Amino acid sequence: MAVTVGAQPQMMKKTLGSQKPTAAFTMTQMPVQQLSVDGLQREQAMPSTAPIMKAGSETELVVPPADLVTERYRMNGYIQITGWEPVDRPILIGFDGNDVYLQGFMYYLPEAWIKGTLSEDHSTVTFPMQFVGNLVNSNGELRDVYFWPGTSTDNGWECIDAVFNYNEEVGTFVLQQDVVTYIFENTLVDGLRYFAVYDSVLNITDDSDTVEAPDDLVVEDYQFTATMMECIDEEAGEWTEYEDIASTVKVGFDGDYVYVQGLCSYIPGAWIKGKHQGSQFVFENGQYFGTYIYIGEGYPIYLVGFNPETSKAEDLVMDFDEETGTLTARQWVSLSAIPDDAYYYEIYSNVIISHITDVAAMPATPEILYFEYDPDYEMALAELDVPAMDVDGRSLITSKLSYQLFTDYGEGVEPYVFEADWHDGLSEDMSIVPYDFEDNIDFLRGGEMILFYGITDGLKRIGVKSIYTGGEETNETEINWYLVDEDYVPDETITGIAQANSKANTQVLYFDLQGRQTSATSKGLLMKQTRKADGSVSTVKVMR
Repeated sequence: MAVTVGAQPQMMKKTLGSQKPTAAFTMTQMPVQQLSVDGLQREQAMPSTAPIMKAGSETELVVPPADLVTERYRMNGYIQITGWEPVDRPILIGFDGNDVYLQGFMYYLPEAWIKGTLSEDHSTVTFPMQFVGNLVNSNGELRDVYFWPGTSTDNGWECIDAVFNYNEEVGTFVLQQDVVTYIFENTLVDGLRYFAVYDSVLNITDDSDTVEAPDDLVVEDYQFTATMMECIDEEAGEWTEYEDIASTVKVGFDGDYVYVQGLCSYIPGAWIKGKHQGSQFVFENGQYFGTYIYIGEGYPIYLVGFNPETSKAEDLVMDFDEETGTLTARQWVSLSAIPDDAYYYEIYSNVIISHITDVAAMPATPEILYFEYDPDYEMALAELDVPAMDVDGRSLITSKLSYQLFTDYGEGVEPYVFEADWHDGLSEDMSIVPYDFEDNIDFLRGGEMILFYGITDGLKRIGVKSIYTGGEETNETEINWYLVDEDYVPDETITGIAQANSKANTQVLYFDLQGRQTSATSKGLLMKQTRKADGSVSTVKVMR
């Protein structure tokens, strides 16, 4: 088996959100905004009323063939009910010739089917506007409900077909964003009066072969350490160590099986499963993490145990130390594009998964990598690096780690408060942010992306600190500042808080995997090189 290098697809984190809102706000990874279009009317479903699945007066429900064979898929995107929220739910899809049947798309009518047509070249699936059932609104009125794709024109909203690009090989459907603006769960045929609306950032991936963990599985934080490898001579089988990796994964034991989540950074929610055999756990080769969508293309990712001596794909065998709970891989671990070969996105040697003990620890200092402010809308976007490690490089239990942001307008340091009125994902105001918290709209886990509201002119600097409570002891870092105003010199006698490393005395450079320098806002797997004022240099992997 030949190792394929230099040909792996360009893998990048999917862009969260849409660039379509009317606000002229051009920040990187801008989330979808509240839909507000003049003339649109909202319906409100009665939560306690079950959907009434019957034919309307002028149309009929879609009924699939009785012998239709369906497979499980997963739909990802954004829906607006009262505010925008992420969609991540299973659906069923079945093919009957060129007819495509889909169940589970509709939020309020999850049992309803919609029907589309597969193109002759099998490159697209087209779903027209169609009747899906009935709902009772909050006024007790029975409404017909339609799957209603729409686009905004100079003359108002127009109902059009929803066209999905279809990749038959990997089983992905990606909505053509340049055609459809929104998909409504609408109550009218010739106008808009809707219960719910989907943004056009919408994709469907094959979910039939992914590992599912038991619902009652008890998981704990473990440390994943490894060395990322790079092949420098494919024919000679020569490799070089590229970078040491440390991150946190979730591990749970259920009888003879162990489940691990977080091994694949592209699909962090995916699980792999190993079976207990003697003093080892064996992970079957070719386990499917899922399909990662980037710019309309689907990239399947598989677990491959790779033997560098034979260049063969094998079941991944991990020695298990019951006393310490440590799993140590005998082979390399490949995140591969195919299930039986090392056509890899990433490949690791020296893989160890070890239990993290609950002890007191000083967290490593966090950093603001990127900050952009739009004064017209009093909004700002930040990307943070909040290490889930202590100052000695040991992994921390992420459920016990949090971070806090501070602002300085020149009159003193104040904790920044995320107000629930501005953030749909919050039920109450929040100042200290749990590391694991994310709503996939305004917050990403670990501060990878945060959207601020109410940032006004005059901001001099913004800072962040980490807080860790372990071993019944709480430790906090100093505030690490990012200078927004390069000419600002803080008066520490007023703020009472020591100045930590700042933009002024730290140089941060980013490089792609080919060693080319790039920007902090580039997407994908990057190498972040930090040069401190004392001359020290550190390099870590970051994912955008």
